[in-house]
Amino acid sequence: MKNVPISWEKVPILGSTSSDIAEEGVLFPIKKPCLVTRIVSVLMKIGTAALWALGCFFLYLTVSACTSREAQISPVHRDQLTYSPAQDAIRYKEQVFTNGFTETSRYQGPPSKELDRAWWALYTHMTRIPPEDAAQLENTTVPIPGDPDGYYGVIFDVFHSLHCLDELRKHLWPDHYKSFAERYHVSQEVADMHMDHCVDAIRQSLMCHADVSTITFNHGGPNDDETDLHISGGHVHTCRDWEAIEEYVAAHEFVTPMRPKRVEDIILGGEWVDSE
Repeated sequence: MKNVPISWEKVPILGSTSSDIAEEGVLFPIKKPCLVTRIVSVLMKIGTAALWALGCFFLYLTVSACTSREAQISPVHRDQLTYSPAQDAIRYKEQVFTNGFTETSRYQGPPSKELDRAWWALYTHMTRIPPEDAAQLENTTVPIPGDPDGYYGVIFDVFHSLHCLDELRKHLWPDHYKSFAERYHVSQEVADMHMDHCVDAIRQSLMCHADVSTITFNHGGPNDDETDLHISGGHVHTCRDWEAIEEYVAAHEFVTPMRPKRVEDIILGGEWVDSE
């Protein structure tokens, strides 16, 4: 067996009654660690430091990635967590809602060609986006068949919701419009499922965007009773600028065999889709 190097250390004995021992102390032997032990100790210290450094590095990468993602999102659309090709077109403005009773919009009233044309123009938009935009989508899409640049097709959810709302509008006028089943050549069961789908799609969209603009009250009624509350009109909302979104989709719209003309050509040309 190899001799382990020994050194001596003087350790005072506390509480000793001998003044000589208390002052001088007692020598205890201390074994010096061997070379292998010292190497292992050094390697463990290096490993611990390396793990700390690696952890700090990954933390830096995570923070940098989050910061970079936020930096790419303009303050105008910072509420848009999921990527949209149209997010740079998002603008906000204040808008007063019509109450639908004493103040009506162009989208209200009994059926007419003008009313159908106005509704049709609201939602017949399909958007053409480049591959680099398609690669950033949360859900994958497919290329447009025959597109010369290999662009991809999407439709923004708001247009789907408006399509559903228009179908429900037509459902209110059964004496004027053919039924959904007749117009789309499906069974009544499928038509009912589609109407149910539309109601819930609109519900999800409303709850998703959750407009928290306030609806206020006033005292009203035939006797102007101050103990009764009635909803007032002229409420101001914070809205996304619809015209800005329309400008984007008009610049990126594509046509299909189902819609052989661009929407602006249909409207400006005086044509409309006969829903009767």
